[in-house]
Amino acid sequence: MAQIILHIGLRKTGTTSIQKFLNKNYDALLKHGLLYPKSGLPLKESVYAHHDLAVSITGIRPATNANCWQMLYEELKEHHDKLVFISSEIFSVASPEQIEQIRNNLLAHPVRILIYLRDPVSFMISLYKEQIKAQNEWLTFGKFIRQRFSLVDFDRLIRNWKNVFGDSNVILKNYDELISGNQLIHNLLDSLNLKNYSSEFSFLENSNVSPKEKTVVMIRHLNLVRNLFPLPSSLKNKVRDHIKDLNKGNDHGKMLLSRYSRFLPERLYTHHEIKWLESKIHSFSMEYRENYQNDISLLTPDGS
Repeated sequence: MAQIILHIGLRKTGTTSIQKFLNKNYDALLKHGLLYPKSGLPLKESVYAHHDLAVSITGIRPATNANCWQMLYEELKEHHDKLVFISSEIFSVASPEQIEQIRNNLLAHPVRILIYLRDPVSFMISLYKEQIKAQNEWLTFGKFIRQRFSLVDFDRLIRNWKNVFGDSNVILKNYDELISGNQLIHNLLDSLNLKNYSSEFSFLENSNVSPKEKTVVMIRHLNLVRNLFPLPSSLKNKVRDHIKDLNKGNDHGKMLLSRYSRFLPERLYTHHEIKWLESKIHSFSMEYRENYQNDISLLTPDGS
């Protein structure tokens, strides 16, 4: 019976880097007893993460393959003697009822939940930048965090997963201690008892890295123009192309930044907005900070 590690994020804690590494090293990892399933990987876009499995539970969008869970069961049956690593940060938005459904879907297997957490303020800043860069966000940081500050109630999220899977089966890692170089990946390999085989794996550059702050400031203002002003379609398309070039950091993007950045604010957020966010964070319990296990083995005691 395969033991499963279910990695649920959180977002902006190196999830894309972990997923791309495991996906790229599929054969080498399988050789050493770790299965990163092919089932549940979307047929387009984020083809390296098990988002289909997660969205079919959470319902935030349709899965690209409606049979993804049945395909997973067949794959687990074929590799019943392997340690299995499933990864999608979309699992982290599951409600208590949906977490129960995940447990029921994996009832035949011992499951451990792996969660990476980071400083809540830097988490919200990084999430804000990502939403601007990739999802057309144009709100000020103050409005953004007022709509989403519950996302940093980490104890509530952890409690929801512990209530279903048990305290000892929810593992927390401190992302802030693991962000330099390839330490995040090396620590994960160590936790999976695979560190001795590091020379056999291909390591990648960090993925999904936020652009420089002034670039994000400019993209946010272009998002605002695109969303709030009645522009002809040709001009909207031009603004969209400018955003793409800024995201890519190509020559045209650099020229735009050089030409217009002096007209833009220096920072994405104010001191007052950060203070408000900190006050909200301190209203939550922060017991999770006492329970980090960066050095833990993710295998069960019998090694299964």
